[in-house]
Amino acid sequence: MHRRRRGVIALLLVLLLTAGAGVGSWWWLSGRYTTVPAVASLNETKAREAADANSLGVSVREEYSETVAKGVVIDTEPGSGERLLRGGSFTLVISRGPERYPMPKVVGVSRDQAEEAIRQHFTIGAVTESFSEDAAEGQVLSASQEEGAELKPGTTVDLMVSKGKEPIRIPNVVASSAANAEKELKALGFKVDVKEENSTSVEKGQVIRQDPSGGNGNRGDTVTIVKSLGPVMVTIPGVWGKNADDAKKLLEDLDLKVEIQNDSGFGLPLNLAKSTDPAEGSQVAVGSTVKLIIV
Repeated sequence: MHRRRRGVIALLLVLLLTAGAGVGSWWWLSGRYTTVPAVASLNETKAREAADANSLGVSVREEYSETVAKGVVIDTEPGSGERLLRGGSFTLVISRGPERYPMPKVVGVSRDQAEEAIRQHFTIGAVTESFSEDAAEGQVLSASQEEGAELKPGTTVDLMVSKGKEPIRIPNVVASSAANAEKELKALGFKVDVKEENSTSVEKGQVIRQDPSGGNGNRGDTVTIVKSLGPVMVTIPGVWGKNADDAKKLLEDLDLKVEIQNDSGFGLPLNLAKSTDPAEGSQVAVGSTVKLIIV
């Protein structure tokens, strides 16, 4: 009886030792491990719940993605199905959505400033130049991408840059009609300042001189032209009955040249002024020759 009882006890001990060894082997070989859950396409909250269910912690890294919505798991590191020790952790790679950057303000700034701003995220494309009446040379007039637009990294941006005001040739209008000269200059975009001046050599109404006399200018620049009023005119005064010398001086004081013509019908000259040619009251140019007729 005692011998049988000892045999049963021994058998039980063998069975317990065998079971313990099996459990221990299972634990060391597989029981203490779990696997990374398949969480791709889940949001972060759901992915964390799946990790907790597998006795795992998580860390998060964000990446841009053109195909996975913002906040959704792109992948895991290690990948799903990989074995990890229980209590370990894996990385959730979460989408930040598409990588986009706003187009900076470039219109109205210098080309250097614009290119520096664009190169932060984008690529400089074609740069063309155009004359501008409003923008200084080197200032950006336009860009191929709209300010504030959300663009992919590396997007090409073309620029149009000002060459400054377009130079315009100033024509020579001297000796032409002042009216025609003014019209021609204004048609080219110049402002015209008309001054007047007497001239004995340039016909009345024609241009005596201009400033600038030539070269190039810009729209809005002022060109001054001097319009001839013709010679200074004086009125022939009355000289009848005056002493010939006094009459001659009177005419010469008006910057007239005097030619004496003796028309005395007496044997003895009276040396008195009789008339002039042109006659009294006539308008003549300064420097003209006037006949003084004396008796």
